[in-house]
Formats: sequence, C-alpha cells, structure tokens
Amino acid sequence: MPAPIDYVMSAFSYLIYGWVIKWLRHGMKETSSARIAIFDISTNWTKRG
Repeated sequence: MPAPIDYVMSAFSYLIYGWVIKWLRHGMKETSSARIAIFDISTNWTKRG
C-alpha cells in the first residue's frame, strides 16, 4: 500500500485501540446495544431531513 494509506490506517487503528482501552478502564458502562445506537445516530445525521 502507499505510505499515506498506511499512515491513515495506522492512526485509525490506534484511535480504535485507545477508545476500547478507555472504555474498558471506565468499567464498560455502555452496553453494546447502546454503543450501536450511538454509532447509528452519529453516522445517520446527514439522512435526517
């Protein structure tokens, strides 16, 4: 892969890793269904009219 794509993939992977570690350290207060709902809301905000 080209270097810029590798850098973006590496940064994204580390972002996800950090988010999961922080979530685990804070006791995983959100359920998986709550996380999915939050993600659905954040990714579908442009579809609202």
